[in-house]
Amino acid sequence: MARFTTNGLIHSIRGKLGNIVFYYWKGIPNVRKAPKRVKNPRTKNQVPIMSSFSDFSKCWQYLNSAERALWEEYAKGFSRKKPMSGKMILHQKGRVTGKNAFIGTNVTLKISGLKPIKIPPLGNVPNPPLPATDLKSSSQCSSYIRFKVRLPEPYPYKCVAQIRIKLFKGKGSSRIARNEELSDSPSEVIIDKVQYQRKSLPLREIKNSKVQLYMRTVAQNGKFSMLSQIYTLEIRNGEQPTHLFKGFYDPKKDG
Repeated sequence: MARFTTNGLIHSIRGKLGNIVFYYWKGIPNVRKAPKRVKNPRTKNQVPIMSSFSDFSKCWQYLNSAERALWEEYAKGFSRKKPMSGKMILHQKGRVTGKNAFIGTNVTLKISGLKPIKIPPLGNVPNPPLPATDLKSSSQCSSYIRFKVRLPEPYPYKCVAQIRIKLFKGKGSSRIARNEELSDSPSEVIIDKVQYQRKSLPLREIKNSKVQLYMRTVAQNGKFSMLSQIYTLEIRNGEQPTHLFKGFYDPKKDG
């Protein structure tokens, strides 16, 4: 990093000139070499989220002063070190601003299939309960995962079960596989695909592997439940699991 000085003809320089970038840091003019390549793959999963951040950043400009003040007040309750129970942004370095809280909350609502909100959930608003399910902590599956979810107790706002899944050996974070609206009546969920290395893979094409699944309740008022336990499901396609045949007669051993 190098620094430059201005003169009577040039008061400030910003931006890129060839392979040199001029910028200011804490009011001090600096210059650096532009990176050769900027990584920005913009995958199918990234583009909607990136678009959401941009859209809600613009929406913030149209909030009135009273609405912004409410989001600033809401942001004060965000913890810097611990996950923020019941709030949409889980981790932030430094001070969380009202704008951060507004964007983070509404992006989560949007990707959960819910409507954005202008007013944050201030006051003693309880968090929604975890989805109740008949899914076992560990089990086997082949071409699909089938289970039921329901809202275990009444909640005064619309609730959605945000269900995330990933391959056990897959790189990266889990992806949303399904958003299921919750009620006191059980609804059936069927998942037959999983995201892996920017591809959507049918479970029936995956040979003997494991997937991890977890979920949470996202409510229309901008709050969510704690995360559920991680459910580990073993995919069995192709070879039969050997532990099922222990003790069976094997003619090859007598050969």
